[in-house]
Amino acid sequence: MLRNLVGYISKRAEARVIVPQDEKIIWKFNSDKVVKEFYCFTDADLGGNSDGKFTLNSQNKALFSGTLSTKIKPGMQLKYTGFCSLRSIVPRRFPRGEILQDWSNFDAIEFRVRGDGRAYLVNLHHQTFRPDDLFQAFMFTRGGPDWESVRIPFSNFFLANSGYMQDKDADISYAIARIRTIGLLLADRVDGPFQLEIDNIKVVRSAMHITRGYHQNLTYKVNMDHYRKTEKYMKKNYGPVSG
Repeated sequence: MLRNLVGYISKRAEARVIVPQDEKIIWKFNSDKVVKEFYCFTDADLGGNSDGKFTLNSQNKALFSGTLSTKIKPGMQLKYTGFCSLRSIVPRRFPRGEILQDWSNFDAIEFRVRGDGRAYLVNLHHQTFRPDDLFQAFMFTRGGPDWESVRIPFSNFFLANSGYMQDKDADISYAIARIRTIGLLLADRVDGPFQLEIDNIKVVRSAMHITRGYHQNLTYKVNMDHYRKTEKYMKKNYGPVSG
């Protein structure tokens, strides 16, 4: 009887094992309701000349568009200008407060986009006692008529604060288990119009991180070669801004 009971419990335990999915769509931009979960913030709110908007276009895709301007209005005390940013609204549930997203079963984020050839910064804001901390990585887009899927490993993200790169040894593992918001930032110092169409944003798992159907617990140390290239690129092309 004891043997039968042990066998029964073992089978029940096996039946309740859930194999993590290989991908999860976080946002599918096919309605005004989803688009309104994001808001734009530009240097115009600080006295600059840039403008940006996030809308649903005629093809039922999200469109982040506007005009970037690095010109400073006479009499303004701004040191840096020329940015347009997009950020998701923090979801809340009464009475628990903020709803955090846990992406710890995944190792990359992927954007389905049709871009303009410009480089956008992806901002991941997480729950932390330092509210200006965030993890950033570049998303480089192609110009032209074709859609593309841009996959960014979490190991490519670096810690930033107030627009400056921070600890190169920062581990993003803690952050991706408690994501508050995600954002996009354009601040490449190139005056003129921009547009980025977005179909969806999802998190994915690479095949190399699947063993016998189960996700391995991983740490995501910064890819140092990528870090050095990013640092050089930021100093040349980006000002100290964050979104």
